[in-house]
Amino acid sequence: MLLAGLVANLLLGWSWADPIAALVIASVAVKEGRDAWQGKGCCAAPPLLSRPT
Repeated sequence: MLLAGLVANLLLGWSWADPIAALVIASVAVKEGRDAWQGKGCCAAPPLLSRPT
């Protein structure tokens, strides 16, 4: 996304493309951070319910 915003800014002169790309990246980072805070990680091991005896 960052590269697309930079290329659009460079080739097409769209000065607004880079800040829009930054906002999209920031929103994805906030979502991922919120999911991690709530324990919804993609690779987290499931908790053990009971110990074998």
